[in-house]
Amino acid sequence: FLDRTPYYSLIPSQYPDLIEYGGNDAIECHDIWLRYAVEWPEVERRLSEINREATIRGIRLDVDYLKESIKGLEAYERKVSLDVPWTSEINPKTGEFYKLGSLPALKRAVENLGLVPPPTFKKDSPVFLQWLADHDDIPFIAARQKAVAASVHLARLRGMLETMDPDGRSHPPFLYFGAHSGRFSAKSDAGKSSGNLLNLPRKPLFKGVPDINGGEGIDVRGMYIADSGCTFVIADWSQVEPRITMWLAGDLDKFELIKKEGNLYQMNAVEMRWCESGCDLKHTNDPLYKTAKAVSIGATYGLGYVKFVDYCKGMGFDLESLPPEKWPEIGRRENFILRTAARIKGDFRDPKNVHKVGQVFRAMQVIDDWRRANPKIADRQTGLWAQYERVFKSRVAAGKSTVAYRLPNGFVKRYFDPHLAKKPTVEIDEDGREVQTTRIEMRATTVRGEEPDYISPGKITENLVQCFGRMLLANVIVEMQEEHPEWPYILSVYDEVVIQCPEKDAEYALSELSRVMCRGKRISEFTQGLPLEVEGCISKCYTK
Repeated sequence: FLDRTPYYSLIPSQYPDLIEYGGNDAIECHDIWLRYAVEWPEVERRLSEINREATIRGIRLDVDYLKESIKGLEAYERKVSLDVPWTSEINPKTGEFYKLGSLPALKRAVENLGLVPPPTFKKDSPVFLQWLADHDDIPFIAARQKAVAASVHLARLRGMLETMDPDGRSHPPFLYFGAHSGRFSAKSDAGKSSGNLLNLPRKPLFKGVPDINGGEGIDVRGMYIADSGCTFVIADWSQVEPRITMWLAGDLDKFELIKKEGNLYQMNAVEMRWCESGCDLKHTNDPLYKTAKAVSIGATYGLGYVKFVDYCKGMGFDLESLPPEKWPEIGRRENFILRTAARIKGDFRDPKNVHKVGQVFRAMQVIDDWRRANPKIADRQTGLWAQYERVFKSRVAAGKSTVAYRLPNGFVKRYFDPHLAKKPTVEIDEDGREVQTTRIEMRATTVRGEEPDYISPGKITENLVQCFGRMLLANVIVEMQEEHPEWPYILSVYDEVVIQCPEKDAEYALSELSRVMCRGKRISEFTQGLPLEVEGCISKCYTK
């Protein structure tokens, strides 16, 4: 074996040391297993096994559609690259042509126009989006964005093709308990992307581009298809994280209101006094419904005013901007938020600032309305956030090295090295001057030995809710395979489960999966009072 691996720089006399090292490593791993295996719960062992079986089994790919999509995307990349001027220039440091996504070349091209480049060119960055809005007449910026997007997605599709087995099946692996919350994470295979199913685009890519599948774009999810004679059964929980948060906070009355209004977002809109009960906000005022949905999800974890504006952009819409005549009186609090958090410079009523200032004021209205309507979560004295903060600070005061929160299913979430720290910060006063100050913040780490980081009560809430959601998912997957081993588990993405079954069993399989996800015997033991709802579908390909 060693003779076939020339990258080893060992001489023969060193081989015994290598063998001894490897042997000792195996022995120590075995000792760790014997010592701690008893603490690995039965449901977790079975979930790990099911996950590995799914990876080995793989998922069939629509190979013809995949290859045609690659061909079209390659043509599109060549075309848009013609409008990126620096791809024909030589990098003086390397002597090679600048790449499509080259940031140094992009910054130099912007500077050559006499402009100051933004601090980041990330497509979803609010700073870049604002800069782009101010300089939307630069043709090569849009071309570069298109070229980079094409390159990224080409790498994804080629990776899927390269890792496909002879039977046309992809084997996208999931790393069991990949995050500290217990959620799966995607893991690449030997440096190749075998398809990260945790972040697949929901909508077709490049829709409307004639070169790509006749303008229909690329449905990456749709490339994963069921076996012949079979179909996928796909189900996910509805508004599961906000529901879990309300349940943990003991706000059970809200669930009756959800039934009355039809969904959680409509319920919150009514509770915030944005609309009358039963008004069907989704179909009568879609912009307000989207705002209600965004705040129902984002504010649950303590999202601030300025970040909420960006959060709405991430959900696909621009938060309404209040016109200046509707702005509140700008006192010390408002000035602090606008100057220090939003980093707005100059006169607030300057035309270049009016839209952003108006959005921040609208965000303040929205977040404050949600907090007033959800005191069992957000009240500074009695709410869920306040309870978690008191537990944290009491452990710090007692000199403890960990903070532990026990969830209703018995799972214990631990934070290591908890402490309070003074953090130097800068405030901007009414005159725009920077003032050096400090703030006291909670700090801890979720991984023993790593550097502690800032942690808020809202972040603790998010961690605990996602831990609990992961435990729900684990028990559902295991129970479905216990009761229906003939329907193999395919994959799960956060709050979604996908199984495969013969076409003739599809309706029954969907009803069974929905039943187990809402009131299965495994989760019923620790979800008393938590009403779960499921949305599901039957499809020959993976879809959302």
